[in-house]
Amino acid sequence: DLARDLIDMYLKNSPKMLDSIHADLRTNNVDQLKTHIHTLKGSSAQLGVVGVASLCRSIEDVILEGRFSELDDLISQLDETYSKVTDYYSQRQ
Repeated sequence: DLARDLIDMYLKNSPKMLDSIHADLRTNNVDQLKTHIHTLKGSSAQLGVVGVASLCRSIEDVILEGRFSELDDLISQLDETYSKVTDYYSQRQ
């Protein structure tokens, strides 16, 4: 089933993207952070993972506006939301 394959690919690749996002945040690599957040936003939006996509959009806005002090909290929210997504899909397998 194509939908299941796409979800499986998302669940396989997203943790790597989240790891990269955390590394970017630790090293203050804003350019890479923007790239990784944008990529996660796109893949999440395509699969209808609205909560993750919405948080990524908020993070992009915060970066563009230079409100870097808000990033830690938003990334924590992103982790929590993504965890709920993985819990949801793992219960459906």
